[in-house]
Amino acid sequence: KRMKCRMGLAGFILFFSGHPFLWAQSSSPAFKKALRLLQEGSSILDEVPLSQARDTFEACANTVTGRFDCCYQLARTYLFLTRAQEYQGHRDQAKKLADTGIQTAQKAVLMKDHSADAHALLARLYETKLSYGDMFTGMAIGPKADGENKKALALDPNDAQVQLAAGVQFVMAPPIGGG
Repeated sequence: KRMKCRMGLAGFILFFSGHPFLWAQSSSPAFKKALRLLQEGSSILDEVPLSQARDTFEACANTVTGRFDCCYQLARTYLFLTRAQEYQGHRDQAKKLADTGIQTAQKAVLMKDHSADAHALLARLYETKLSYGDMFTGMAIGPKADGENKKALALDPNDAQVQLAAGVQFVMAPPIGGG
C-alpha cells in the first residue's frame, strides 16, 4: 500500500511538472531570462548564453504537449548557435545544429501554421543548411526554403522577420536563380 502511494505521488508530480500551463506559470521568470540570454547571445554570437537559453527552451518544448513559443524560441536559438559554431570553424557541429533547428521549427509550424514568423524562421534555417551542401542539397532544400518564404509572405508581408527571410533567400540564390 505504501508503494502505491509513492508511485501515485511520483506519477502526479511527473505529470504536472511536464504540463505546459503549470510550467508557464511557475517558470515565467525562467522563460524571460532565457529570452534575455537569447538576445545577448545572438547579438555577439556567444555560445555560453545561447546554450543556457537552449537548455531552458528545450525543457519547455520537449514536454508531452510542448508549447509553440518554446519551440519557436528554441529554433531561433539553434539558428544562432549554428552561426556561432560556423564562425568558430566548427562546420560539422554547425550542420548538426542547423538540422536540429529545422526539426524544431517544423514542430513550431505544425503547432501554429498561421504564424508568419515560424514559416520565416524555418525558411532561414533551410537557407542556413544550403550553405553546408552541394548542388544536390540546393535542389532538395531550395524549394523548401522558397515554399516557406511564400507561406510567410502570404500570411504577413509586412512582418520584419518575413522580409528578412525573403531578403536572405534573394541574396543566397545563385545568379541563375535570380539572386
